[in-house]
Amino acid sequence: MLGNNFDAVATIPYTTIDKYFPVPQEAPIWFPKRGELFLDAIAQTPEQSDQAQKEIIEVLRIRRHLPSNKGNNFVVFTDDAFLSLYNALTGGIFALMTLVSGISLMVAGSE
Repeated sequence: MLGNNFDAVATIPYTTIDKYFPVPQEAPIWFPKRGELFLDAIAQTPEQSDQAQKEIIEVLRIRRHLPSNKGNNFVVFTDDAFLSLYNALTGGIFALMTLVSGISLMVAGSE
């Protein structure tokens, strides 16, 4: 996924990471804060993706003791969210490059 090599990935319990690799005081902005977790989950088949997302949200709400009248205090991202972000970024870059090349052609044509 996204060019990652899963042969170089290790799964370690959070308590072990916290014990042997504590969060530095001056951690970079991308570094997870204490108690902050990032989890990846993959549905068994693409058709089960929506159901898997609903189950993940349900489990997280139960584990975080969220009442039904409160919103989620977590975020669930799907591949569609990353794809739309990628499309927005590449669309913006394409528009910028088109503008720059158009200006270059106008300047070159006026000489």
